[in-house]
Amino acid sequence: MSTSLTIAIVIMAETLLASNNLAGRNGYKLDNNHEILVYGLGNLAASFTGCCPVNGSVSRSAMGNQYGGSSQIMSVTAAVTMACILLFGTSFIQYLPVPVLTAIVISALLGAVEFHLAGSLFKRDKHEFFIFCAAFFGVLLFGTVYGVAIGIVLSFVTVIVNTANPKRSFLGIIEGHEGFHSLERNTYAVPLKNVVLYRFSGNLYFANIDVFINDIEKAVTRNTRCVVVDSGAICNIDITAADRIVSLNNTLKKNDIKLYFASHIGTLNDRFRKLGLGELVEEGRCRMTIAGALSDAGYSAPYDTEEAPVQSVSSPEDRFGIHEYEWAFGTNDKKNKTK
Repeated sequence: MSTSLTIAIVIMAETLLASNNLAGRNGYKLDNNHEILVYGLGNLAASFTGCCPVNGSVSRSAMGNQYGGSSQIMSVTAAVTMACILLFGTSFIQYLPVPVLTAIVISALLGAVEFHLAGSLFKRDKHEFFIFCAAFFGVLLFGTVYGVAIGIVLSFVTVIVNTANPKRSFLGIIEGHEGFHSLERNTYAVPLKNVVLYRFSGNLYFANIDVFINDIEKAVTRNTRCVVVDSGAICNIDITAADRIVSLNNTLKKNDIKLYFASHIGTLNDRFRKLGLGELVEEGRCRMTIAGALSDAGYSAPYDTEEAPVQSVSSPEDRFGIHEYEWAFGTNDKKNKTK
C-alpha cells in the first residue's frame, strides 16, 4: 500500500511538472484536474494488462519539445517506431553497448535539466534553492521516488513555516496622508495615542496564534485603551485560535481595553460566531474599516499621536514622494541607496 501511494505521488508530481513546464514554455493553458483524470484512467486500464504505470515522461517530453514535436502525432510515431523495433530490430539492439544506450538517455534528459533555474533560485530565493538541491541529490543518491518525495515534503514544510510566521506590522498615520501605514516601513508614520493598530497578514490557526497573541500583549501598555487588528488578510480561523482570542479579549477587558477586528471579509464574521467569538460581532467590535473601529472606540480624525510627526522635509509633496518610495522598496532599501 505504501509503495503504491509513493508511486502515485511520484506519477502526479512528474506528470504535472512535465506538463506545466511545457505549457509555460509554449504559451498554452493546462487543466491539472483533467491531466490527473486522464492518467488515472490510463493507470486503471494498465492494472488489467500488467503494464508499467502510466505517467508524463520528463525525458520524452523534453526530447519532443527539443525537436519541435507539438502534437500527439509525435507519441503515435514513437509508438509505431517502438513496435517495429521490437518486432524486427531486437537482434540488432542486443549488440549495442550500454554506453550508447546511456548516451541516448543523457541526450534526451539534457533538455529537461534546468541548470539555469538553479542559478536563478540561488540569486532570488535561497530556500527554494535548498529544496532544489535536496531533491536533486535525493534523486541521485536514493532514486527518483525518494528524490521527488523529498522535494514535496520540503515544499510543504516551507509552506507551513511561512504560514506559521506570516508578515505582520504595527500601524500608524502619516500627517497629511490618508490611511494607516506600517511603522516599520515608513519613516514618517507615527503611532496613535493610546491605540495599538496591528496588521496580521495570514489566516489564524494553532501554529501562529501564539505569534499573534504575543505581538499584541507586548505592544499593550498601561495607557492603551484600544487594540484594532487590521484583519484584511485574515480569511479563516480555527478553533484553537478562536479560544485564544476569547482569552485575550477577556484579559484586555479587565484592563478596560477594547479589542476590534477591522477590514476583513464578511464570512470571517460568520466564522467568529460559529467558534464562540460572536460577542465581538454583536457588540460592534468587528468593523468594515479601521476608521470605523476607531470611531466606535471614541477616536476620530485628526488623530492624536504618541509623538509629534516628523517635519524634516520641505513640503508635503516631498513627503508623499518618499512615502511612495518606501511603500515600494521599504526604509532599509532607501537607507542603503543613500549611503
